[in-house]
Amino acid sequence: MIQKKDDRRFVLTASTSLNALFSLCCGGNEPAGTRVWFGLLWMVCSVAHAEMAGLLTVQGRLQVDSTLVDGTVAFKFALVNGDGSQTYWRNAPDDDLDGQPDQAVVLRLDRGLYTLALGDAGLANMASLPATVFTNSALYLRTWLDDGTHGFQALTPDQRITPVGYALLAATVSDGGITLAKLAPGVLDAANLTGVLAPAQLPVNVAFRDTDLLTLSNAWVARLAATNEALTARIEALAVLSEALAGQLTALSNQMRLPPFGLAAVSAARPDTTLASYGFVPFGTVPAPSWVDGPTTDAPLPRRGHSGVWTGAALVIWGGTLGLGLGLYSAAGGSYDRLENRWRALSPLNAPVARTAHTAVWTGQEMLVWGGFGSAGYLSSGARWEPSQQTWTALPMLNAPEGREGHVAVWTGTRLLVWGGRNSGGLLADGAQYDPVLSQWSPLLLRGAPAARFGTGGVWAGDRFIVWGGEGEAGPVDSGGQLLLDSNGVPTEWRALNPTGAPAARSGHAAVWTGQKMIVWGGATGRHLIGGWRLVRPQHRFLGGDEHGWGAGSAL
Repeated sequence: MIQKKDDRRFVLTASTSLNALFSLCCGGNEPAGTRVWFGLLWMVCSVAHAEMAGLLTVQGRLQVDSTLVDGTVAFKFALVNGDGSQTYWRNAPDDDLDGQPDQAVVLRLDRGLYTLALGDAGLANMASLPATVFTNSALYLRTWLDDGTHGFQALTPDQRITPVGYALLAATVSDGGITLAKLAPGVLDAANLTGVLAPAQLPVNVAFRDTDLLTLSNAWVARLAATNEALTARIEALAVLSEALAGQLTALSNQMRLPPFGLAAVSAARPDTTLASYGFVPFGTVPAPSWVDGPTTDAPLPRRGHSGVWTGAALVIWGGTLGLGLGLYSAAGGSYDRLENRWRALSPLNAPVARTAHTAVWTGQEMLVWGGFGSAGYLSSGARWEPSQQTWTALPMLNAPEGREGHVAVWTGTRLLVWGGRNSGGLLADGAQYDPVLSQWSPLLLRGAPAARFGTGGVWAGDRFIVWGGEGEAGPVDSGGQLLLDSNGVPTEWRALNPTGAPAARSGHAAVWTGQKMIVWGGATGRHLIGGWRLVRPQHRFLGGDEHGWGAGSAL
């Protein structure tokens, strides 16, 4: 019971079955002696999973003096701890932080009686009730109601929610207390059993009810035992044979170390230490194979500035300049078959426009031609040539690099990579990648690329693109860089090449990849031709680090 300053009192008591007293403070001008009686019952519905929503059934009866209330009344509800300092749930949010929900649940009372389920999302302004709320050891229901005159008032005290007696009993079942005797017949069968039984879970002797299955099982056991015995004998025989072969190999090795009588061997190395260890001595030289002129029938016209690729079966050349100083550019080419020793002209249908100083790479299935210089100037176009069908397909122009010549192009295994060169705007230090599967270009935008140049040498080294030398802004350069790519073929960073021991600056040189090293040969600096060559050895990232260096080569 709460005393108000205007000395009016309003009391709500629970029904005698609950033995609980509610007090409602009202600040209006109700007639003295008015009494409000409020009965309350509740029940928690069971849930199947800890994360599912629960329901809490609440029943009540509202009476003013001797009159049972009919009509609509607004209620608000919350579940709190014992002293009300923590709120576990509200029927609606409390955004204004006044301690009670912002919206009310409006109920229709019939002779003072009403029933609702807390957490019933079908009621307006009723939030769902997580089952985890009931994991709190002490849970109390706090209620506010508005009779339409005095505003919302809290019922006191909060009422504790207690479990049903049989629910308490269920919580006392010990681990392992549910035995087969407690299960109904047919609950466990093959349809609802999953997983695989381990051998330790089976009895020592498992009896098969199916006699055919038992017979088949016994037959397989006997067959496996016989097979295992035969294999064991075979392995033992092979071991004896292996020892005998090892002895014979040792004997042959010892014989090879004696000077062979009447046997001649040819080696590409003059001081062949291996043959010398077997007793061979040099007695003469064998001339190297000479050059053989190729056929001229059906061969392309003489030219320069053309491209050439090796397909594994044929040499394919295309484009170039016809005649010196005439400005005649070719859009034709030919394919030389080494086994047949003959030329075949490439189809001119849909071929790229005539050009020179372009690049071409072989992907393993087709030739990709790009860039160069033609009658229209520097070109940013190209095409794909498929040899089996003799068809040309134009490369896309969207996001392609700007036109150029003197650039370098390599095939990475999945993409065409173009870098460097020059055009009417000067020297270039950019490039792009072309993906034949997606048929699209992507520019190389990474910082740290080598200085702009043309006439550079470039190779693909398995996981990186290496460029070195070329003609820079101030003349030939002796620097270069490495463009590293990840396992998906995406460029990750540029790294400078180690300058220690690098060859002299040059341009127009040749560069090839041996599988372990890059070989650089020839070139020119100004009017001076260069014939020396050097090697660079990059260390792949999967071996750790990125150390590399130059080493001098020697002519044989």
